[in-house]
Amino acid sequence: MHDQQPVCQSCRACQNPDGTEDLKKGTQLLEVYALEIQMYTEQKDTKRLKQLYQKALTVKSAIPHPRIMGIIRECGGKMHMHERIWSEAATDFFEVNSFVEASVL
Repeated sequence: MHDQQPVCQSCRACQNPDGTEDLKKGTQLLEVYALEIQMYTEQKDTKRLKQLYQKALTVKSAIPHPRIMGIIRECGGKMHMHERIWSEAATDFFEVNSFVEASVL
């Protein structure tokens, strides 16, 4: 099992004093989500992965690096393949391609 402490510290940096997520820190939230999504993908924790993936897609107050969105979409595509939801997997992998192209430019 991987050390989750650095990820948890990053999560706390994106929270308000009351423990809720600070939506003004959308870019940082997505970076933390990407790390957690990678961790859950590797651990094959589909339940947490699915919850966090959906949460990551709802973040609107962010200007993420294309690689971050690429990671989120790639792991989402793998999750959808595992669930045999082929159309959503194809959509995610298509999105990954567009993010890769954007990060190269």
